[in-house]
Amino acid sequence: MVYYLAVGGNDSNPGTADAPVATLNKAVSLLTRGGDELVIRPGRYVCQPISGMPERDSWDEQVVIRAEKSGTVELVTPQSGNILAIRSCTVVRGLRFSGLYGITQYDYLNTPLHHVLIEQCWFGCTDSYRTARGVFLIGDTDYITIRDCQFDHCLSTPLVLGRPNDEDKWATNILIERCVFAENGRTGNNDGVCIEGVREGPTNGYIRDQNIILRDCVSWGHGDAGYDVKTVATFDRCIAYDNNWGFKVWGEGTRLLNCLAHNNWETGFALIAAKQEAWNCTSAANGKYAFRVYKQSHTNKLRNCIILGIIKSIRSDSYYSQMPDIDYCCWWVPNPTDIAYEPEHVYWNLPFANLQSKTNPHPSVPNIVFPQPGEHMVYADPQLVDVDTFTGYNAAAAVEPPPAEPPGEEGLTVTLSAEEVEALRALRPLIDRINQGG
Repeated sequence: MVYYLAVGGNDSNPGTADAPVATLNKAVSLLTRGGDELVIRPGRYVCQPISGMPERDSWDEQVVIRAEKSGTVELVTPQSGNILAIRSCTVVRGLRFSGLYGITQYDYLNTPLHHVLIEQCWFGCTDSYRTARGVFLIGDTDYITIRDCQFDHCLSTPLVLGRPNDEDKWATNILIERCVFAENGRTGNNDGVCIEGVREGPTNGYIRDQNIILRDCVSWGHGDAGYDVKTVATFDRCIAYDNNWGFKVWGEGTRLLNCLAHNNWETGFALIAAKQEAWNCTSAANGKYAFRVYKQSHTNKLRNCIILGIIKSIRSDSYYSQMPDIDYCCWWVPNPTDIAYEPEHVYWNLPFANLQSKTNPHPSVPNIVFPQPGEHMVYADPQLVDVDTFTGYNAAAAVEPPPAEPPGEEGLTVTLSAEEVEALRALRPLIDRINQGG
């Protein structure tokens, strides 16, 4: 059944196309059967907090809440609380939210949320209505997709999933793709995206793989990190700039693929756990460090990366962080003169080839010879790198070893005309039969 909500409707109406209802609360209460759909006509709707949607257990029973035309419906609330508290098996599409909380989880303490799709939505502040958080799902969640959404000038972290160190409130099977997080909480401890996790195991780390994927997202203008993810995750083609930190990744085994961190105030990529990998990533023009590495950083891997800046290792008396496993990368650091030491930190700020002869002079740990880098490093001349456009070196092309010589006679070159090529192609079936003994 398709129901309609319109600015000129009336809640005593049945919600048909010719007789729409007037309030979101009334409209949502009509979605009682699997396959029901709510179509919201253009306009601004001042909403009371949703008291709750009918419960569903199967994706076959999903309901859809959508704008008749994407981007023309604005749901606002002047009150504290949520605009739309959703249950499982719900699709939300094409709406604009301005209020303290945009989309939340119904009864998050007691009711798991699963199979939810949020797409083509906007969350942010208007002149009269202020949004603290756009999507706030902090209970037990599973199979959540957030796609093609924009989080714009919210007052704090606009997308929060999971609860910190709550073993019953996991965020699992999450896909966030093609989303933009723009200037949400420019000051303070605010991120573009925050996914919480639970510390466990002998290392008291974030070790559980919960199938978290962030793909083709952009996050900029936040007081803390563009992405702050405390679970094992995969980032693919994500960008972070103009944040305090670009990427803060905490999950052991997290992978960063084809990502870019530039012009962040503190650090581009913070690899906080063991066995994390960055492939085909670029870190450029960040305020202090291209990469910061932490515990067991020798198990981290950097491959085919362009690194413009310093790699910093965090160290205390209780543990020692070495340089990560780095090879097939293009690395340029400003003023590559020597290693600079401080009481609790080691900065690598010199061409990597010289590290093999250096030892650690800090009195609290034994002298440890720095690992020798891989054999396929390229050290960029600053004159060849445009730090504004991050061009001048393609790491993959610059460091790939030359292809092996093909077998056969060296120096033999044959040039064929187009007619000769076609004649050879016509002989291909005969040659194949001969090779097969036919």
